[in-house]
Amino acid sequence: MKFKRMINLIGLCLQRGAKRRGDYLRKHHVFASVGENVRYQPRKIPLYGELIRIGSNVAVGSNTSLITHDAIHLVYNSLPDRERKLSEKADCIEIGDNVFIGARTIILGNVRIGSNTIVSAGSVVNKDLESGGVYGGVPARRIGDFDAFWEKRLNTPYQAVSKNQKISPEEVETAWKHFYQAREAEETEQ
Repeated sequence: MKFKRMINLIGLCLQRGAKRRGDYLRKHHVFASVGENVRYQPRKIPLYGELIRIGSNVAVGSNTSLITHDAIHLVYNSLPDRERKLSEKADCIEIGDNVFIGARTIILGNVRIGSNTIVSAGSVVNKDLESGGVYGGVPARRIGDFDAFWEKRLNTPYQAVSKNQKISPEEVETAWKHFYQAREAEETEQ
């Protein structure tokens, strides 16, 4: 690992909170560009960060991987019957404005995620995602609409947490109440 990347990794890990990590990425030019109001949960810096652009008002979930390169050349170049050698392949990643990327998502190189987009947790993004959608799966595919998700969230009961990273006993009780009510409603519909 190069010294500068290692120093940036340590600096990133020392930041308390996703908002501070986003600010750190922007201030230290770790990526090609980082917009305002970026929340970056991962505690890792991808190789070739200069190939990554992140827009404004973006939240990147825990353990998300941004993959800007592959190492396939190492395998092919070790085969004895290959006269020509391959070079390492590197690709850019661009994330638009107003994007939420769920935890443990993998974003491969040569991908653009459009603005006003939600990517569900655990997805693998291997191609461009158009603006205004909700995407999920392996590989990620469109499963909904950004604005429709907003409406659904507004009209579906859920437990809001009043203080970040601290849930009260009353909030826990209400969350379980919503959990069981949703299942009762599903059983009634069937």
